[in-house]
Amino acid sequence: MTTTCAPWQQIAFALSTVARYANPYTDVDVHVKFVHSDGAELIRPAFWDGGETWRVRFVSPLASGVWRWESFSAPHDPGLAGCTGEVRVEPGGPADRFERHGFWHIPAGHRNLLHADGSPALLAADTAWALPWRATHEQCEIYARDRHAKGFNAALLMSVQPDRRARGPRSRTEHDGFAVGFEDLPDGHINRINVPYFQYLDGLADILRRHEIVPVWQPVFHGYGWKGLDVAGPVIPPIEYARYCRYLVARYGAQPAIWLVAADGDGLAPGVDPAGWEIERWDAYRQPTGIHYAPHQHPWAYQDRAWLDFQWCQTGHNGEHAAGARSLEQPDRRWHDGGRLRGRQPVAVAARPAGGARTVVHGARCELARGARFRRLELRRHPFPHLRRAALRRDGA
Repeated sequence: MTTTCAPWQQIAFALSTVARYANPYTDVDVHVKFVHSDGAELIRPAFWDGGETWRVRFVSPLASGVWRWESFSAPHDPGLAGCTGEVRVEPGGPADRFERHGFWHIPAGHRNLLHADGSPALLAADTAWALPWRATHEQCEIYARDRHAKGFNAALLMSVQPDRRARGPRSRTEHDGFAVGFEDLPDGHINRINVPYFQYLDGLADILRRHEIVPVWQPVFHGYGWKGLDVAGPVIPPIEYARYCRYLVARYGAQPAIWLVAADGDGLAPGVDPAGWEIERWDAYRQPTGIHYAPHQHPWAYQDRAWLDFQWCQTGHNGEHAAGARSLEQPDRRWHDGGRLRGRQPVAVAARPAGGARTVVHGARCELARGARFRRLELRRHPFPHLRRAALRRDGA
């Protein structure tokens, strides 16, 4: 099997099982190893896409050459393991910013996002949390066009409706309706995956990507959720949470992405650390991985983990931001302006030390990630909307 692609442009191919499995999502693991003609290696997990079909999605971070690949499965299945092929990388046609510059990452010791080629980036993200399970493709197109025109380039998304006791029609257009990602989520588990849900979600993600809006994938929410009806994130067994993170990396990790392993809590739910390590293991492109804290939570979870690239501190919806900015304290091991932060000081943006995370304090509507120009800010002096507009102007967006 030979395929041609341009650098940083996603391609996909399918594998088919020979054996039958009670639940392929939980019972089978598949991955593909890519080896470039210059010796570079890259591993991509595959995902079950219903029936006998498994899919592998891949982008080449190298501008030319040939990638030869081989598939592996556990348990061994002759339709999933031992398959081989090659991908030839050739220059492509018109490209968006991620196809020109590569995906985002946050290098150790840096405050800001960089593309793979070193180009700097400003993150300006909207919180369209319910889009994956409430929006239609037509609504998403309107939303993405509007946000792109206003300078946004990312959207925070709850990948599935997280409330265990939420009830309503399985509809994206009716009152209280929502689509369902896992049939057993009301029981505090995520083993019975609804593949058509994710196939529809593929279309939503493609619309966002075409408008250069990066999905910030939050697996299962930990805080209030949709309606505050027993959010599932804190009770899902760690092995299930980590498996789902690998599924998200397999399905969406060959596109621009940010991984938000915990949201609106203290970052210490049982599945967070295993999920972070699972993403670290399987995301070959090293896209940013972080934690989103609830208001007034100390943002200190897992500071020594290699998987933690950033953290966002929710400042509230009803004026809590003033107190939050005054009370936020960071451990003195953070780097700031090239030196140690002595003692504990209110900091809105901090560097990412080696093995640690950079912090961004944010409001309910927008996230910011910026370099040294916004090294230290007190939000009571710089109201967030003004800060965002200033950042956008300075970045030339």
